[in-house]
Amino acid sequence: MIDPPVMAMKHLLNKTTQYLLGIAWILWAKSPCWAQSGPEVQVWLTSHAQQTLAQQPAVHFGPGTGKSRVKIAVSDAITYQTVDGFGAALTDASAWLLYTQMSATQRREVLESLFSTKSGIGISVVRLPIGASDFSLKPYTYNDAPKGKSDPKLQRFSIQRDQQYLLPLLKEIRQIQPHLKIVASPWSAPAWMKKPRRLNGGKLQRRYFAIYAQYLLKYIQAYQAEGFPIDVLTLQNEPNYQTRDYPSMSMSAGDQVRLAQHLGKLLRQHQLNTAIFAWDHNWDQADKALKILGNAKANPYIQGTAWHAYAGQPTAQSRVHARFPDKKIYFTEITGTNAYTDFSHNLTWSMHYIFIGTMRNWGNATLYWNIILNNRNGPHIAPKTSRPEEQLRGLVQWHEKRHTLAYQVEYYAMGHLSRWVQPGARRIYSNTLVKNRIKHNREPPTGGGNVESVAFINPDGSKVLVVLNPSWRHTRRFEVVWQNQHFSYTLGKESVVTMVWR
Repeated sequence: MIDPPVMAMKHLLNKTTQYLLGIAWILWAKSPCWAQSGPEVQVWLTSHAQQTLAQQPAVHFGPGTGKSRVKIAVSDAITYQTVDGFGAALTDASAWLLYTQMSATQRREVLESLFSTKSGIGISVVRLPIGASDFSLKPYTYNDAPKGKSDPKLQRFSIQRDQQYLLPLLKEIRQIQPHLKIVASPWSAPAWMKKPRRLNGGKLQRRYFAIYAQYLLKYIQAYQAEGFPIDVLTLQNEPNYQTRDYPSMSMSAGDQVRLAQHLGKLLRQHQLNTAIFAWDHNWDQADKALKILGNAKANPYIQGTAWHAYAGQPTAQSRVHARFPDKKIYFTEITGTNAYTDFSHNLTWSMHYIFIGTMRNWGNATLYWNIILNNRNGPHIAPKTSRPEEQLRGLVQWHEKRHTLAYQVEYYAMGHLSRWVQPGARRIYSNTLVKNRIKHNREPPTGGGNVESVAFINPDGSKVLVVLNPSWRHTRRFEVVWQNQHFSYTLGKESVVTMVWR
């Protein structure tokens, strides 16, 4: 028999326990833990205030689609193009700075910051000029001949210059980035093949097209012998531009058609897998790219087109894709300049045009110009200029006297994709909600509109969403919706986030 006081105590304890359990239930139901029942989303931010690739507190998907009117819907059931990678050009100037002007320790630091997926931004593609470009120590090709002489048998051909510092540097890079891809682009044929017979300007003489194709073949074979297959070769850098200031060469659409046939046949004959890309110039002349691809004789030898952003809009890429969906699209050149120095405006412009813009318009790869330059925007062949728009910067700046590195805004913009979007990723569906197009002259956007985005699924199954708030006035709050789950996020003005989940 139990005493009444004992029963009363038990009753009181039951009541207290129920009360405490009830409070605990309410607190748990209202706590963030309940909202965090879905996948964790890791977040990295580069902001108007110059936070750069800074990891933010993780967020979690919760059930449902949320209540915000601003939603970014993501679906990995809808896929688009495959991503080959992101990168920049390893010019003669960049290679010389890295290999001859830095200590091995300093060089390792900057190479890790560029090519490592763990401690850097994971660049996976480099563009190599075939011979000298404007960013070289001096003019040269791989088959120069004395003045007034020719070498139609290409007996003088040699890549010995590259063996001094470019090829050793590539070997160091591949230790960090084993999946490195190489895009190669000629600025000029050897002077003796051209009219007039000079490197700076002019055009290839018709009688030398077959020999020039042999010259390009020898370059591919020489690099392959060094252990570096050339993945892509563009027929001519900026074929619609020539100058007396540095190695350059005009090449009409018809001449590119002719060269593509010569080179394509040689590559097949020698069983080389180098892809030929046409055009390699600005967005504003898509008709010329279409003309080259539309040639029935050249088309079978051309695997893609290459693009620059000094004029036009990235929608030009979609025009070409609509006509030739089997051809790849590489964006191969744009550069920062001293004419535009505002960090947040440059960040917004780069994300809108160069990364979200190229990727949403069927780009398979996106590359900047010089990987690294010195604090005098060189070294370069072109005459010194006082015009800020002609004073170019690399992804990284090396101060020659102080021996210090300065990472530029373009480095951080690229990092938002190159570090987390793996080679072999597929772009997937995401809606983009920006209303006002950013001005192409790099002025700030008008302040209206909302957010824009691009999304990917990696070979390992992880999802990557890049979101830009281009407004120079307003913070934006939005919800990301994926597989009937959602989370909310607030993004400051002129800022970008990369979000990754599995």
